[in-house]
Parts: sequence; structure tokens; C-alpha cells
Amino acid sequence: MAQHYKTAVSASHFHLIKWPRPWEQARVFCQTYYVDLAALSTEEQYLRLQDDIPTQKASFWLGLKRDNQHSDWKWVSNEELSYDRWYHINKGVRCGSLKAVESKDRRLLGRYCKEHHSSVCQGPVGPQKALLESLGCDHLTATWNVSASMRDVDHAYNITMCGATCDTFLYVYYTGINHTSVSINLYNLTCSSSYVMNITATVTRLDAATGKNTTLQSSTMTMSMTTAPSGVHPGTHTWLILAIFAFLALTVALLLFIFCHRPHTCSGQ
Repeated sequence: MAQHYKTAVSASHFHLIKWPRPWEQARVFCQTYYVDLAALSTEEQYLRLQDDIPTQKASFWLGLKRDNQHSDWKWVSNEELSYDRWYHINKGVRCGSLKAVESKDRRLLGRYCKEHHSSVCQGPVGPQKALLESLGCDHLTATWNVSASMRDVDHAYNITMCGATCDTFLYVYYTGINHTSVSINLYNLTCSSSYVMNITATVTRLDAATGKNTTLQSSTMTMSMTTAPSGVHPGTHTWLILAIFAFLALTVALLLFIFCHRPHTCSGQ
């Protein structure tokens, strides 16, 4: 049974697991009950986690590893470590941990992978932003990037569109499709209307305490939008500009034709 210091750290993103394990076993546990060991791929994520780490003397395995002592450190999401927050540089070690010390600035510490430590598991990561493209006043396309830590994980997205009423859609992402982004079409919207769109990533896992399936959710991304007025279609201005240029080109060609067919012109005489 898993033991937690806290759960739902940073909106269900990180979960601190007290039970000490070697790095590989800690990763298997996180993949079984959550998504993976925590990948703090940005400095912002590193700093966000600091206040939630107990101040007692302990180390927590992270999803940070390197192939050998001469290679670069990488997160389990296959992203390279891009910032320097090392508490101490230990040569000859391959697994990364977060050391609970008073200083919050430098807590990364390399360890031997067979050492037993607590761990930080990571829950599902949802989109940070989405690109909305109107295909007409009553439908649009929403596109967002799949988090690097979610590309090898079967998961789903719950999309809720709220205007006068709310409708919920489900998009299932399967590993192996090799897509780094997701695009969905939303239809039957009302022209000249305001909408709020919420997107949440979810995974289904066994509950570490009960052994039953449970759904883990990411934090929710929220966007507001207003659909175009009736009769306005995307690309109208583009087609108008192209039509004007075509008309001007045709006019110039016609004038040159008339000019060159006059006597003693365009012949060099």
C-alpha cells in the first residue's frame, strides 16, 4: 500500500510517495498507479514543487537519469535537463533525486540507482494552451500540443464547451500514433455567441489503496472565445485581396496587349 506525505500536490500533478524503493522500482510504481516519476522539465516546475517537499532529511527519486557518467541528464519524458540546480555533483551516479534540505535553490542530487528513497510521482499533464481556428460561425477547430510526458501514455481529454448550455466531448489518445499534437472539430455552435472551453487530461489507473480502477485528472485549461457573426466566413478577406490582385494583373496584361499592338510600339523600331 502506498504511503503519502501529501496527495494532489499542485492540482493533482505531483504525488509524494514515502515508501523507499530503488529508482527502477519507484518508476514502475509510479507508472502503475500514476503516470511516471516526476519530470521537472522546466525551472518553473522545479520551483513549484519546493514548498511541498518535507524539510526532514530525505531524498525523493525524480524521473531524471543518464545512460552513463559521461552522458547528459534526461527526464523520463526524453527532455534534457535545462537548468543548474544541483545540490552537489556526484560523479559515477546515474539516477537523479530531489534532496530535502533547507536551501530551495539547489536540491537536485545524483544517487546510485539501487539506493532506497522516497519518490515523487507525476499525474496526467494537460495542455497549457490551445490554438482555435474558426471554420465558420458555427464550428471551429481546437489544436494543442501533447505534453512530452504524455506521448507514451494512453490517455484521454475531456473537452467541455459551455455557452447557453454545456456539452462534453471525449478524445482518446493512443500511444503508437506518433502525434505530438491533437486537433478536434467542434460543431453546432451558435453564431455571435460567447463560449468557455475547458480541457482536462485523464488517465485510468489502479488505486494504490483499494486496488480498484480510478480516474486521475490534470489541472484544467480554460479558454474563452466568441464565434463569428452569421455570414462571415474565415478567409473572406484573403479571397478578396487575391481577387483584387488578379483583376489588377489582368488589367495590366490587357493594357500591354493593346499598347504592343499599336503601330511602331513594342517592336524596337
